[in-house]
Amino acid sequence: MKFIITAPPFNEKSAGCVMLYTLSNKLKELGYDTEIIPLTQPQVIPDDTILIYPEIIDGNPFGAKNVVRYFLNREGYVSGNKVNAGPNDFNFSFSQVVSSKSTRDCQTRKSQPTFPRS
Repeated sequence: MKFIITAPPFNEKSAGCVMLYTLSNKLKELGYDTEIIPLTQPQVIPDDTILIYPEIIDGNPFGAKNVVRYFLNREGYVSGNKVNAGPNDFNFSFSQVVSSKSTRDCQTRKSQPTFPRS
């Protein structure tokens, strides 16, 4: 299984951006093939890949089959746009406070994500 995370260039002043890169590092530590690609360069995503979009992305511009929405802030707060998620998208958020749409949430302690167990 491969993960692709769409993200802006790294910016230590952006908590959301830092969390996307932290997520990438954590997935790599767990042994997953993971890469970060620019938000501005849509490309073909293989069907066996999970694409992770931050909440600032509207729709599915990469046309990915398997989509995870990572809500790092309230929908529309940064971009001004609705997410327009697909019916099969898996919604994940930093906290239920950020998005009531999320299927799961993750809290951070000292910048290390902790993923809840099912």
